[in-house]
Amino acid sequence: MTRKGWAYIAPKYKAYKDRAHLIVKNQYKGEPLMGALKVKTTFYRSVQKSVTKAERNRRLSNEHRPHL
Repeated sequence: MTRKGWAYIAPKYKAYKDRAHLIVKNQYKGEPLMGALKVKTTFYRSVQKSVTKAERNRRLSNEHRPHL
């Protein structure tokens, strides 16, 4: 939170949030949900460009899995 009451949101992230909001709004037509919710989300991303060819090949073949 800033002094003005809002924080900067990068344009790419704002576009992603707006798109996700629109998808949910179009798919869910019922009453607003109340209480605790459980959500499972899967993220996919490309392999970093700043790794060696050998490491890139390991990641593409799933030998090396990301650490959380």
